[in-house]
Amino acid sequence: MGEYAKVPKAALEFAKLPKINVWLTTIQRERSRQTYSYELMRLLSDLKKTPEQLLSDLDSKPKETSIEVKTALGSMRSKVVASVRRAAVKSFAEFHDCDLRLNGLKLRPARSRRKPYLSWDDAERIIIESKEPYRSVFRFMLWGGIGCDEFAEIQANPEVHEGIEQQRANEKSYIRFDLRPRKSTVDDYYVLVPKQFVPRFPVLTLKYGNRGGRPIGSNDLETTWQRASRRAGLRQIGMGPHTLRSAFRSQCAKAKVEEAVAEFQMGHGPGDKYGYSREVQDETYVASELSKLWKGVTPVTTAEFNERIRELQEQLELVRSMVPPGRRAGLAGLNRQDGRDHVTD
Repeated sequence: MGEYAKVPKAALEFAKLPKINVWLTTIQRERSRQTYSYELMRLLSDLKKTPEQLLSDLDSKPKETSIEVKTALGSMRSKVVASVRRAAVKSFAEFHDCDLRLNGLKLRPARSRRKPYLSWDDAERIIIESKEPYRSVFRFMLWGGIGCDEFAEIQANPEVHEGIEQQRANEKSYIRFDLRPRKSTVDDYYVLVPKQFVPRFPVLTLKYGNRGGRPIGSNDLETTWQRASRRAGLRQIGMGPHTLRSAFRSQCAKAKVEEAVAEFQMGHGPGDKYGYSREVQDETYVASELSKLWKGVTPVTTAEFNERIRELQEQLELVRSMVPPGRRAGLAGLNRQDGRDHVTD
């Protein structure tokens, strides 16, 4: 019941207006009559119109008035209440034979939180905190702009696996993945990924006794990502392995990769929504554009990361040596408490 448990006095008076009263008599349920009447009253209040003015405007300038109504409904914070108001004003206009056009109206709930942002450097920090074989999978997804759906398609296709191994020995610096087109405007869709970031497919989970040894799936990626991002101190609500595509797209923009190529690599189409732009069908051109990204980013290797850890450990030992023996107990908290190495191969 909530908001409509007690009908305001203004709503009762509104329901007695001639144009409103005759319309409400056609609605059978009492509750629906109250709800429609109340929400139509609030909508007209936002539009600063009376029922007669709304009907008159719909007769004289239906297009402009319809846009005005759609704007008022589309700007509402509550999608549920906006849906009720849309039904009420539509019923009211149809009863009085007025031309109210609400086609194309999209009611979207207000965004209550910011969309998570993941930079390339932060993505590498999370990847480093994950263990193999997930580390290789995440880095493959990052450098290829590949989402979980594309990874699952590659995992399940033996023909793609065979094509990968055949390409490892050629002179090119990348491997081409021919996948199912994501958009109807293209007949072919492929992804180019530097060879050093392409793992052996299918990628299997680690074996623990009689468990494991099965192809990695989306749930495995999601679980591992959440744990790794938490260890890296970068966990955000709504951020998962699919967010690696956002990091890829942002880095492409920074590296000045042609927008059409970056969008095509992510499966978003051939460069324009009509399918006239066909330059992305030229593999050589796409590779030359992506090479701006490949050359402009220095990958973080496990050896480099371990070297940085050793440097920090040496600095920590130096600090400890400078503290008097009787006061070193306070430094015990600087040791890792989980007994786990940062990086394992």
